[in-house]
Amino acid sequence: MSKDLYFTKDHELVRKAVREFVQKKINPFVDEWEEKGHAGDL
Repeated sequence: MSKDLYFTKDHELVRKAVREFVQKKINPFVDEWEEKGHAGDL
């Protein structure tokens, strides 16, 4: 089943933007945050 039945082009653009944000601004710091005990503060 194609995801196009559920998501419009705008939905896909938002999903892509969120994915890129997480990859650039969150994922690189997760290990550091966990070591410092801040991961639960998110």
